[in-house]
Amino acid sequence: MQPARATEQVGHMAVRAIDLPRVLVVSDVLLYRDGVAGGLAAAGMLVVVGAATGHEALVAMSCDAADAIVIDASTPDILGVARALRMTWPRVPVIGFGISGDATGIACAEAGLTGFVGREGTLADLAVVRLSDPQQGAYSRDLTFTGAEAGYLALQRAVDAGVQTVAVPKLDRPLVLTNVVDRADAVLANYGVSDAVLMQTIAGQRQPGGDLPFELPRSMAAVLAQLSDVPDDSADPLFPVGYGLEYASPTIASP
Repeated sequence: MQPARATEQVGHMAVRAIDLPRVLVVSDVLLYRDGVAGGLAAAGMLVVVGAATGHEALVAMSCDAADAIVIDASTPDILGVARALRMTWPRVPVIGFGISGDATGIACAEAGLTGFVGREGTLADLAVVRLSDPQQGAYSRDLTFTGAEAGYLALQRAVDAGVQTVAVPKLDRPLVLTNVVDRADAVLANYGVSDAVLMQTIAGQRQPGGDLPFELPRSMAAVLAQLSDVPDDSADPLFPVGYGLEYASPTIASP
């Protein structure tokens, strides 16, 4: 499944190519279908590859595979359609919108919905951006995001649009996240979490857990100044080894 590429033009010359995620919009209501597709496309952070009814969704995915599917709660048998999509394409997240009534909570999770937006939700409620290793390999010495990576560009677009943004970097090694932390509203370290568990954690249905197994340095200069035979010794690390947070427990004031 290949991401679409958007290219900015200056005259006749392309100056930058950006990998954008591809999204299929599913709704039996034409107005909803076109409205959501148009709103998502206008945000500039993804490419809408098609819009289909629930009945057409499986065929549409077979013809033009997407990286994610958003499905309208008014779609007849939404949970059945979502279940069929997830069974056929288990790695493709399915997100419901306009969810209410019977299609809530446990029912959505059991049907395989990765996440869902309630009836009062908007396109600008929240952006969740996964960030891959900027150098795509443990043998590269550079641990920083240059700003040209597809995930980082999506993060920056969301921040520029004023959307609350959760960054989810994949920490196969101790990356420098200084220019991620200073932009995102929240950062969740990812060691292989599934889309479903990630969305449940962001929604407060699960507690984040675990501590950093290594420190996260503040800069590459600090990394290069480290001793080669001593772990976790960078100057003023962004996050020390063992760092970790949990959600605060709600408190109820006495009457």
